[in-house]
Amino acid sequence: MNCKNQCSNIFLYGTESIGSLIENDFFSVLTIKGIKLIDYNKFIINEHIDIANRILSENQLLYELNKIHICVPTNLYDDHSIANIWGMYRLLELDGIYFEQINSLQTKKNSLNNIYFKWLLAKHKNEKLVTVEIETTRLRYTQQIQGPTILGKIDISNIVKKRKR
Repeated sequence: MNCKNQCSNIFLYGTESIGSLIENDFFSVLTIKGIKLIDYNKFIINEHIDIANRILSENQLLYELNKIHICVPTNLYDDHSIANIWGMYRLLELDGIYFEQINSLQTKKNSLNNIYFKWLLAKHKNEKLVTVEIETTRLRYTQQIQGPTILGKIDISNIVKKRKR
């Protein structure tokens, strides 16, 4: 999933203490290049607004995403649930079907739109499942399979209906 802002600088500010941030599930996000914790101060915020150069490049994105640890969402019970949803997504990708077209993947439980799956999608965005070998194999099998051949018609008008008892 590419988007124009995926490597944008992110400046986090607020009134929370650093101690409460350390205990947060998403604290590891602060270790990523391009994400900076700044003071809640008008002058400091204005200084950072003027920063136009991106700190994080696309080449560094995967390395930085691997620094993050995100816990399995509580609505998904275990790694097996995650594997099922992720496996379904990857199978759809193999067939060239967008997961947005599948209603069961739009439910909150199976959604690829939660933070965990967005993280997985971002980490694996450059892994192309459909290789030249797969394309060649698909082409070979589609050419071999001719489809059903109709040999004759079956006349069902002579078949006697069973009596109801």
